[in-house]
Amino acid sequence: MLALAVVGSAVSASTSTGYSGKTQQKIKITFRTTPTTVVGFKTSVSVLCRSVVTGTSKLVIYPVLLQSPSKLSSGRFAINFKGESSATINVTGRIAGGSASGKLNVKFTKTLGTTSTGLLDFGACQLKTTWTAKKV
Repeated sequence: MLALAVVGSAVSASTSTGYSGKTQQKIKITFRTTPTTVVGFKTSVSVLCRSVVTGTSKLVIYPVLLQSPSKLSSGRFAINFKGESSATINVTGRIAGGSASGKLNVKFTKTLGTTSTGLLDFGACQLKTTWTAKKV
């Protein structure tokens, strides 16, 4: 019986819970939690990039793949991540019962091509959206 008690406590300490849902843009989102961390936050977002040179705009798909564990405390978490192309990604969330919700902010700059005069055309890209998920 002692062996069963030890195995049971080891399993509960490492148990993770999966969550799946969608962003406000209707794009799939997934992540896992342990009692103290959030890990594997994955989604993609469609970000509007506005040219600082010509004023035109372009939609860009940006993957959000945050693999490092982040602290989960009192059902809340915040992930701040630096990505490619000077990207800053901020994810906040709240988990209550079998559901979770939060906000996702993405900012970066991107080369959009060249202008008719041969200058590089840079875009300022930014997205603020919300997300919801349920325990799977």
